[in-house]
Amino acid sequence: MTVRKYGECKDIFWDEMSFNYSLEELCIWDIEKYWSLEYFLIKLCASLQGNEVLYRKFAADLYYLGHSINNLITNQMHSSECHILEKFNEDEACECRDRFNHIMKILWGRIPFDFHDYMITSNPLIQDELNLSR
Repeated sequence: MTVRKYGECKDIFWDEMSFNYSLEELCIWDIEKYWSLEYFLIKLCASLQGNEVLYRKFAADLYYLGHSINNLITNQMHSSECHILEKFNEDEACECRDRFNHIMKILWGRIPFDFHDYMITSNPLIQDELNLSR
C-alpha cells in the first residue's frame, strides 16, 4: 500500500466528515456517511487483493475503526445511558454492522474478496457505479 492510500484511509476513517466521527463525536447516525465508508472499504478490498501483509499502522487503524464502530452501535442498542445517537434506526444499524463486519473479515483475510458478493453489490454506491457502466 502506498503512503498516499494510507493517508486517504486516515482521512476517511477519522476526519470530521467521516462516519466514525459522526457517531463518536457528533452522536449522529448518518447512513449516507456509512455507505461512503463501506464503498471506500470495498474499493480498498479490491486494491489489496493478493497482498499478504498489511502496513502496521494501517492494520491498527482498521482494528480501531472496527472496534469503535461496533462498540458505538452495540452500546446504542443495549444502553439506556446518556450516549444517544440522533437519527438512529436499530434495524438499519444491525444491517450495517453485519455488512461492515463482513467487509472487515475480507480486509483481515478471513474470507476471500468477491466483487459479486451480495454484501458488496448491494451497496447503493456500488449499484450506481454498476448502473453507470451499463
